Amino acid sequence: MQVLLDTSILLMWLRDDKKLPKKVTEIISDADNDIFVSAANVWEISRKKRDGAIDIDMDDLTGAIKKSGFEMLPLSAAHTAQVDLLPEYHDDLFDRLLLAQSAVEPMRLLTRNKVMKNYGGNVILV
Repeated sequence: MQVLLDTSILLMWLRDDKKLPKKVTEIISDADNDIFVSAANVWEISRKKRDGAIDIDMDDLTGAIKKSGFEMLPLSAAHTAQVDLLPEYHDDLFDRLLLAQSAVEPMRLLTRNKVMKNYGGNVILV
């Protein structure tokens, strides 16, 4: 299965957060799964850093992502065009970009955000 991580789960994984749901660890650790991190994740984290919501070194972040073995998923025109086709359940641009990417690729989006479940079957809610 191809799995795209939402930003919250990515940060929890990289920080080895003990509150990370067991199901997330199982999915990420399963050798049969290909785990992806989006350029949108990195963009969201950089915005949160700029706004003072998170204290993180961006070079350390990108290094940790590379070290993790996760595959990077760039943003494409198809991804950004898909955003406008999504229903308006949620107005967070970064979440909508991740949902669009998961629909276009296709892959499953791993998230803790309950609102995302409204978007259907490609979302794995943990």
